[in-house]
Amino acid sequence: FFFSCTTHRPTTSAIDLRGIWKLTKGSGGLIPTDSVTQIKLITDNYFFWYNADFEGNINFGAGGTYTLKDGIYTETLTSALPMMSHFLGKKAVYEVKIEGNKMYIFGTLDATIKITEVWERIVDSSK
Repeated sequence: FFFSCTTHRPTTSAIDLRGIWKLTKGSGGLIPTDSVTQIKLITDNYFFWYNADFEGNINFGAGGTYTLKDGIYTETLTSALPMMSHFLGKKAVYEVKIEGNKMYIFGTLDATIKITEVWERIVDSSK
């Protein structure tokens, strides 16, 4: 048997954000969560989030690139639907935690708007 004397520190690769997520709880955001469906798609390097009313009309949406380092998930908005265009080039910086199929994010959009959200993974793209 081989025993290692080094300590193992989880790396960012231990957090896998890839998949399709549905917002289940949010507070402090720009959009009420009880009157819409919000979906976030996260790939290896990109994300896209949209908000649709219960008739399926997309009202808000934005996407771009992201980084994940030491539990900090940072989105940079590079594209947006007109209602979100004032956030182009802005960053959303979150602490992120994954527990089972839930993603918890806490942080700010544009360093001013506090966001606390719980997302449920509805499609796992990590496999």
